[in-house]
Amino acid sequence: MRSLHAKAEASRGSTRPREAIAEIEARNAPERGILGDAMSQSVEVVRRMYEARDGGDAEGVLACFHPEVVLDARVRMDSGIVHGREEAGRVIGEWLGAFDNWREEIHEIRELGSQVYVVATQRGRAKGSGIEVESRYALLYEVEGGQITWMAMFDGEAEALAAAAVKE
Repeated sequence: MRSLHAKAEASRGSTRPREAIAEIEARNAPERGILGDAMSQSVEVVRRMYEARDGGDAEGVLACFHPEVVLDARVRMDSGIVHGREEAGRVIGEWLGAFDNWREEIHEIRELGSQVYVVATQRGRAKGSGIEVESRYALLYEVEGGQITWMAMFDGEAEALAAAAVKE
């Protein structure tokens, strides 16, 4: 397994031609779909994590993460790269705790090369200010041995697809 920190660093700052992105998408076309389609083991692990979260099962969510997971949330101004399951749980909990009525809609989840690609929209009301927030974003996950070893958030789908092309 490549160094988890190296994976986090490799996910940013590079772009590949659209042809490389299209090639990755074409290779993985049969895996496209919303939650519920036929899935690989990696997609199933990520789906199981979301189901645990939706069911309020914090322990089930954390069980999906490797003890040495790397969470790259540099796209958020209040976060950065986090190492370890407990730190990842803390950061996720702080984010969710900052909102009233927080919810997330998964638009797409599929295998993309060796990664799992997710597109989602989150909505909620910021505690304190009461400002309604809505944000569409993308994530990439890597799964090894039935656990998520790396997760990165991206402002949009193009950024996530470009990062996936770099890792291929």
